[in-house]
Amino acid sequence: MTWDEWSDFQKLERSKAHSGERSGDVLYAKLLWCCEDKHYLTSKACQQKFKDKVKYSCEPSSSKQHACRKSIWQHHIENAISSCLHDVLERTDLSDPGETAAEQQLNALIAKTERETKNMRDNLYTHAWDEAAKQELDKHDEDLEDLLERRAERSALRATVTAVKSQIHAWGEFYGTLTVDEKKLLLHATIQWIDVDFARETATVHWTFSEATAKIDLKCERTQSRKRILTSQQASNDEPVAGECGQVVAAGGFEPSTLRV
Repeated sequence: MTWDEWSDFQKLERSKAHSGERSGDVLYAKLLWCCEDKHYLTSKACQQKFKDKVKYSCEPSSSKQHACRKSIWQHHIENAISSCLHDVLERTDLSDPGETAAEQQLNALIAKTERETKNMRDNLYTHAWDEAAKQELDKHDEDLEDLLERRAERSALRATVTAVKSQIHAWGEFYGTLTVDEKKLLLHATIQWIDVDFARETATVHWTFSEATAKIDLKCERTQSRKRILTSQQASNDEPVAGECGQVVAAGGFEPSTLRV
């Protein structure tokens, strides 16, 4: 999948998820895969009580397709995926020119398609003109062009991964300052897909730049997420609310408020 296709998919998912004002940003659309039902999870950016929260659910795309209808929340896994990405980048030597298994398969397919295309072109112009053979040659040319574009994009993504690796010394600050679009680019460049096993409550991340995988304990991450939210709420409660920092008194000036929210 190219960046343009992935970006278009994100926009389509948002148009389906929102009715009215946009709420929440879908980061993992077309990345989360249900192990049981063998299809991608559907993203839903929620409003009202869970405003700005994104949920991914196993939903059927047709009446004949089975779906467990279980779900996972984006804010439960984002910190864990960011941490796993940091760890695997730190351990991976990106200066190694060796090809990954996926890159080897792609290069082998390109070489095979190039040979077939050359043979078809040679045969077409050395024998009587054959319209059917010309159409087949045109199809091979299109396939080869698509494969070469895919290889060029993989090279560009690898360059992105290399650039990201240079930021691991200050990873928390780096990731925290990324815009939503920058996070999407980062995820597209580094993640192939994420297997979600609802039965075992685990998620396994497969990377584009490494054969290693990262396993996430979903139950643990839910608990940690709740603790972070509670800690954040307690910190907010310790801060005076705007407009209630003081009250006007007859003599002029402000009198410090004793109110705490």
